[in-house]
Amino acid sequence: MKKNLLIAIAVCALSAMPVMASKTTNAADLGLNDDIIQDVTSAVNNQLEQEAQKTSEENVIKQLRKQNREILYKINVTKSKEYYELQNKYYKLLFLMESTTLKHQKQENIGQSIFVILDDLAKALNALPSDTDKKAYTKEIAQNVYYFEYTGKIVNTAKLFDLATSWKDIYLSGNSAIEKSELSNGSLIFYTVEDFTKLLEKKSEEKSSSGFWGWIKSLTQDAKQEK
Repeated sequence: MKKNLLIAIAVCALSAMPVMASKTTNAADLGLNDDIIQDVTSAVNNQLEQEAQKTSEENVIKQLRKQNREILYKINVTKSKEYYELQNKYYKLLFLMESTTLKHQKQENIGQSIFVILDDLAKALNALPSDTDKKAYTKEIAQNVYYFEYTGKIVNTAKLFDLATSWKDIYLSGNSAIEKSELSNGSLIFYTVEDFTKLLEKKSEEKSSSGFWGWIKSLTQDAKQEK
């Protein structure tokens, strides 16, 4: 008990010092023996590793949200009202992904909301006057990944559709816009932020020349389906 208390006090003391403090602090100054110093050093190192990992994972979420908005603002709303409508529907998807109030709602209601938003988004894509733009935007949104605040997981639109129809008993006739859209097809991306970060690091080690977003695109294209 006394040893644990001393370790806790020492960790607090060392945490307020520079990172190298664990190597330079004199044990006698803290009244600690070698065993306790070793335990303290291990505790501080674990704390630093956890903070570094947390920062890395937070950066991944920030990068994803930044990329989401780049797609949002890439939609040229000056072309026609159909493009403005597409931007509006895509924004609603991003808003849902970042919402912190969903935890207060019933899961079946969340599933219904996801389905409606995805279906509206698919309709907006289908309404674009340019087939080239329709294909390009559909592909980009379908291959995009999102941090879904409610689940705390990295997902794509195919997985969102899967979640929606799992949480809510929705009649699927095969004729709705989302059912026939690329947005609901393909691999199901559903990773913890930690696992997703590790995958990005692995891609980085492979020295991919396509950059951060290139790694993400390759993951959405190559990932096996996960239920």
